[in-house]
Amino acid sequence: MILFFYIIALILGLLVGIISGLTPGIHVNVIASLMVALYSSASLNGELSLPICLFIVIVSITHTFFDYIPSLFLGVPTDEIYALLPGHQLTKEGQGGEALKLSIEGSWRGLVIAFTCAVFCTLLTVIGINPLAWAEDIVKPILVWILLIISCTLILTDTNFIWAIILFLLSGVFGIIILGTPLVAGGSSSAFNVILPVLSGLFGISGLLQALSEETTKLPPQSKNVKLKISDVQINKASLIGTFCGIVVGLLPGLGAANAAALTLLFTANKEGASSSRLYIVTTSAIQSADTVFGIAALYFIEKSRSGASVAIGSMMGEINAFQTLLFLIGMFGAGLLSRNLLLKTWQIFISIINHLNHRALTLAVIMFIGTLVLTSTGFWGLTVLIAGTCLGLLPPMVGVRRTQLMGFFLVPTMLFFSGFQDSFVTLFSLQAQVSPSSPIAFSQVCIFLIISFTVAIVSYFIQCDSGSHQ
Repeated sequence: MILFFYIIALILGLLVGIISGLTPGIHVNVIASLMVALYSSASLNGELSLPICLFIVIVSITHTFFDYIPSLFLGVPTDEIYALLPGHQLTKEGQGGEALKLSIEGSWRGLVIAFTCAVFCTLLTVIGINPLAWAEDIVKPILVWILLIISCTLILTDTNFIWAIILFLLSGVFGIIILGTPLVAGGSSSAFNVILPVLSGLFGISGLLQALSEETTKLPPQSKNVKLKISDVQINKASLIGTFCGIVVGLLPGLGAANAAALTLLFTANKEGASSSRLYIVTTSAIQSADTVFGIAALYFIEKSRSGASVAIGSMMGEINAFQTLLFLIGMFGAGLLSRNLLLKTWQIFISIINHLNHRALTLAVIMFIGTLVLTSTGFWGLTVLIAGTCLGLLPPMVGVRRTQLMGFFLVPTMLFFSGFQDSFVTLFSLQAQVSPSSPIAFSQVCIFLIISFTVAIVSYFIQCDSGSHQ
């Protein structure tokens, strides 16, 4: 019977991962939060926690394969700054199919390498050897300096480092306030927690609002005869580099794939030749896959949550063992293989579907869905946090700096913790133990949240489509 649930988890995980990947603004963390809420509210049998967690990891890896499509084809901005982004550059030249295939290959090869490393490390733990825990013990005393060096590198190499410093520190203060005060019940540990409105504001709705405000150009006809213009050896090398970076950010606290991608861009942006932009696509896609794999595997190797998916798994299962880790890894590998093959055979169909949608209406519908879900699940203060995060997320493109500076939300509190000054800081500002308990959420409440949010989103989409047709 349990095998049946595993198969259902695989099928549903693929479907939900495809939908979330193709829908701009919908992050895996939103799906993970919903599953935790459903699990806790429905008082499900403990045996179902493993299939549900398997569903989450499959959604996570499937999402990484499909989320490159909307960034490529949902309207390319005319601003020359964005035209320099490798994927958009190729799409404007009618080579969007090549850019997508490069991303697919980077994601797949990054997954294969990360999967191999993770399985090897898991098998070593069975005989009492845990190399990643050993590495963590070595790095931990100097972790604050590692994070500080990475943060300073990203700040000082930004186009406007003064604004980069300001936004990094501003987002850091925002993180300290949000994570240390009881604005949203349950803090960051409840089913619908404060991280949902924070991430949705900083990196979700802010990006969607920016897309609405920008003038976009109609995509040129995309070539159907896709031929990669870089060698297999180059792809493997870029995938290996990306995987290494993804493993690092997947294990270190406070860092994400966006930070690693920004660092990668620093070392590839000034290289001459068309191959550098193509290698960048491969590398960043591999980073995302490896980050996803090790962000989840870290829950076993070092008993730490390094992603929204791993937080959800930890809240439902607590500690995980070697067998469960291998099950998750095999599930991600299988989902990645299916996603790769599906995309390679049907990418033109997906692009055709996207091109037939009303992009503006879809963007507004996603904004309404996220806003309604946050309001119904986290209340007035959750909506306030969402609005504040959105305002902060709108600043980087306005002042010409990378949005990755907003990762200060996680990096500043993390560096404060590992520096040893956290206790003094939270005592000074009376932040310690200020997390209000969250009320139990009934299964019916979660269903109502979702029904209301989807209804508002669908109505918003058709209203915008109708108003657009009359203009």
